[in-house]
Amino acid sequence: MDLNATEPSVKIEIERIVSPTGAAFVEGAVLGAVGVTGAKTEILLGGAHGRRAARELAGEFGLNVRFYSEEIGRASTFKMLRSVFSKGMEALLLEFLAAGERAGIREDLWREVTELFSANAFEKVAANWVVSHATAHERRYHEMVQVTGVLRALGVEPVMTGATEALFRRSVDLRLKEAFAARPGTVDEVVTALEERLRAARKAATRRKTRNPKTGKAKKR
Repeated sequence: MDLNATEPSVKIEIERIVSPTGAAFVEGAVLGAVGVTGAKTEILLGGAHGRRAARELAGEFGLNVRFYSEEIGRASTFKMLRSVFSKGMEALLLEFLAAGERAGIREDLWREVTELFSANAFEKVAANWVVSHATAHERRYHEMVQVTGVLRALGVEPVMTGATEALFRRSVDLRLKEAFAARPGTVDEVVTALEERLRAARKAATRRKTRNPKTGKAKKR
């Protein structure tokens, strides 16, 4: 069993090496920091032998394990993409608090954020952010341009804030708002529309790369 936090392709390669030996390979993905929150750390298991491993580890050792998929790499994909949120939120909070400290209002800002999530379910707040992005991203982009300037004026490098500005600008460039006549009702609608436009933009970029810059025609292979 491999419990390392690695990209899915590494787990797939390990299985390719291990399987011919006759050994049973199981992919493991540890979710969360071990022993930090007080709750049992969950481990996702994957592969053809994942179900059996989950039964044995849960029964004999009392571990908090869950079979996730027979396909090697999916458990690691879950962990890696989960880190987009968890590690990204960590980085965002640090930049937010550093700027607050520099401005002399860190405690006020921390109280504002913690009270927001104490009073409202995260699912509700997060869903509202995603849904409203469909029609409000252009206004938010212009606001983030100014926010980035504020951080630089405070002497804080806007690493996360600059990335946020760029993401909102991308939604403007993709003309995401044109996909909706009115504010959408679900997160799925926004994510589907965004993904479709990202795919289309990528295909268009690929076509441009394969065209001859002089003639504008596709390059011969």
